[in-house]
Amino acid sequence: MKPLVYFVANESVGSGLLRAQLLQPLQGAGLADQVQVVNLLHPLARPATGVRRLTTLRCGIPARLYQFKLGGLLDKLVAAYYAAALAWVVPRGSRVVARSYFSALAVALLQRIKPLELVFDTRSQFVQENVSAGRLRPGSAAHRRWLAIESLLLSRAAKVLAVSDAQARYYRKVAPTARVQVIPCFSQPNERLLAADMREDGRGQMGFKAQDTVVCYYGSLDHKWNNIRMYADFFADCLEQGLRICVITPSADELRADPRLNRPEAFIAQIDDPQRARQLIAACDHGVIIMKKADDWESRLGVKFVEYLGAGLQVLVGEWVGAAAETVRRHFPDAGTIVAGETPRPPALRQTSDAQRLDIARRAASMFGYHRMFEVFDLEAPQDGARRAEETAP
Repeated sequence: MKPLVYFVANESVGSGLLRAQLLQPLQGAGLADQVQVVNLLHPLARPATGVRRLTTLRCGIPARLYQFKLGGLLDKLVAAYYAAALAWVVPRGSRVVARSYFSALAVALLQRIKPLELVFDTRSQFVQENVSAGRLRPGSAAHRRWLAIESLLLSRAAKVLAVSDAQARYYRKVAPTARVQVIPCFSQPNERLLAADMREDGRGQMGFKAQDTVVCYYGSLDHKWNNIRMYADFFADCLEQGLRICVITPSADELRADPRLNRPEAFIAQIDDPQRARQLIAACDHGVIIMKKADDWESRLGVKFVEYLGAGLQVLVGEWVGAAAETVRRHFPDAGTIVAGETPRPPALRQTSDAQRLDIARRAASMFGYHRMFEVFDLEAPQDGARRAEETAP
């Protein structure tokens, strides 16, 4: 069997997002002892702790110092430097899953000096999302260079992972010979958190009652695709309708500064304990994900979207979160509402029943569960993999 490696550059695997989308799925699927995780960080970044088979290379360069500079030439030079660092820790003949475009570029350059198999774990349409965010100017030298890199990676990879059908269609259009497979974000339900006593305790922590209808948001807020102003308006409308809101975000202080949201009916907090965060999410009724229209809107799924479904929540999805909206239409029409417009507003909402919660979570497990991590590495999952993943879910 080939050595299995998962490579992450410029992102700490100790962060909440990467733990939820990489470390926990590896552990839940029973693959933590088979897969070596290589994390390349700049020297001042905080590394992960308590992770089996983790190799941390603290020789990285902050992306802001090179990304898209000199027409994208610095990106390739830094990727070559990273490839040289990887050469010391990645065994010959490995199957290397590279998270995101820059990591995949470093592995593709490493292939020139060491035989490896590259699995390109794209995560998102990097070029288009940076155009939408204003970091990459259409038609610029850096833009043209990254489009060429994208085409190269799609053609060179043994397999390309997309999170949605729309993203897969885009890649097949760019590189018709690309071997693209759709594996969405991961979410493994923990049915213990769906129990009534856990929900009662979670609502008590937030200051809410059993009869309240609670709308949840989980994740970062910024002035780009997770636009804090758009969400603040949405939350304010929820409160005006008599709903309660639970917002778990690193931007809690900025959000609480909005006088419309500084009310007892709004629980807004930064919570670093993922277990407590998941309990509070599961104590809500609806989860919301909205965004403005962007160049890659059709491919957008969202980690928070699958987290909501895994927690047994009904979902409120903006029409410009394209893959999430399509998932609601095709698989969760009875558990989701698509809200339209650039300034979406909440519809009339009801509580989610116990039976609904369990049904939503179990359907989510079949689509997003940790057993799908076996597909990333082209391994055969054990027949009891889904059950075992649920038992080990945090």
